[in-house]
Parts: sequence; structure tokens; C-alpha cells
Amino acid sequence: TGFGATKPQHQGRGYQKARLVREMIDTAALGCRGIHNEADLGGSAISLHNIVRAGFQHLYTKDTYASFG
Repeated sequence: TGFGATKPQHQGRGYQKARLVREMIDTAALGCRGIHNEADLGGSAISLHNIVRAGFQHLYTKDTYASFG
């Protein structure tokens, strides 16, 4: 679904879930039967929790070999 980030002062307002739901609606309208999303688990699983709550299924956890931050 692409990259998404929320500044700390704007977190907790439901932006990530709204974005994910909108992307699911748009891709379904285009005929897609599946979409992929990734979450950085560095320090918190909040993003993964939001993704699962939006309707995604957690299939695997991959290792991160480089940090971009």
C-alpha cells in the first residue's frame, strides 16, 4: 500500500486506519483481490495492530538488516 507515517503530535487520531480502509476500497473497486502492507515493529507494534484491525491478516515477520532513521 506504500509508505505512510504520522508525526507524533498527530498520532492517535485514526489516520492510519482511515488510510488503510480507503486503500482497500479503492483497490477493490479496481478489481484487486489482495493487497500487501508492511509495518516497522521497531519499538512498538501499534502500526501492526492498526493494520490487523483494519482487516489485514498478519502472515509473517521479516528481519530488518538496515535502519533508515
